[in-house]
Amino acid sequence: MIEIKRGFGIRLLASFAIIVFLLTSAISVFAGEPKQERGYTYSLKQLMEQAEKNIKKVDENLKEKEIEKRNQQRESEAIGYFEKGNVFYKEGKLKDAKKEWQKALEITKDPQMKNYLRDNEKKARKEELARKKDQKKKQDKLKAEQREKERLERERQKQLELEKKKKLRQQKEAQTRLAKKQKEQKRLKKQEELTRKKEESQRQKRLATERKEKEVQLKKEKREKEQSEKKRQRQLERQKKKEEHRAEKRKKAIQHVEEIAKPAKEEPMVRLEDLTYRTEKECLDILSEDPKNKEVYNNLVNLYVLKDELLGNATELYKNKDYQGAIQEYNKALSIEPENKKAKTGIKRAHSRKK
Repeated sequence: MIEIKRGFGIRLLASFAIIVFLLTSAISVFAGEPKQERGYTYSLKQLMEQAEKNIKKVDENLKEKEIEKRNQQRESEAIGYFEKGNVFYKEGKLKDAKKEWQKALEITKDPQMKNYLRDNEKKARKEELARKKDQKKKQDKLKAEQREKERLERERQKQLELEKKKKLRQQKEAQTRLAKKQKEQKRLKKQEELTRKKEESQRQKRLATERKEKEVQLKKEKREKEQSEKKRQRQLERQKKKEEHRAEKRKKAIQHVEEIAKPAKEEPMVRLEDLTYRTEKECLDILSEDPKNKEVYNNLVNLYVLKDELLGNATELYKNKDYQGAIQEYNKALSIEPENKKAKTGIKRAHSRKK
């Protein structure tokens, strides 16, 4: 239906263009200047003949236009009946549809419609051919686009495949690098382990050597210590012998002095501050070196006499319960002989009684 309307419109426009062309030609012939040819004008007879021909052409054209117009009207009516029949057919009114379609067919049976239909058929074929040509062009374009799309898809797939291969290659290279790295790490670890074992072995050897050296040093120190101890013992023994010898000399000197001091006890007691040497130790130290020193002997004799006097006085004071006086006398005796046991005991007893 749409194709029929389109064909009708095209034919209408074509007819209108032809009429305009013919009218323009006729006006230019009748209204224009007489045509000159080779310097001569047309004769009146020629003009009349030409005018009759032109009028005849115009009449024919007008007649054709009128026929064209009627055919177009008939075509429009036929299309209307046909469409109306289609409506009835859709509504189920088959008889009414048949009547409308028969009216459309009766219109097309007119003799003047034969040429019109033939021309329309030619135009329709041309339009169909043009449509098919356009459709083919569209199909070719679609095929070209499809081919281009397929080509692009192939290129894309090829690119994807290349990228996939590249990725696989990179992964393989990465795995190779990782394997090399792991192998290198394993080698380094093994080397470190060997180095560590070697260092540990060296350390153990060093420790063993140090232990041996330490043991040797300890033995040496022990031996030196034993030697030093023996030497010290020998020195102590020598010192002890020397001390014993000195003590023996002192004992002999004391005995000698005491023997000398016995006759002097009856003499008046000397004072401590009048003596040159005021302690037993001072006198004995000198006598141990110089036993023949008479001055020291006499000094020591006086010290012993004075010590005995002080101890006797302290005993008397202690008996008379003068404990403070007894302590003073005992201290004087101790100043002469610091190790005198009788004086130390007397002081302790006096202090206990004093409390």
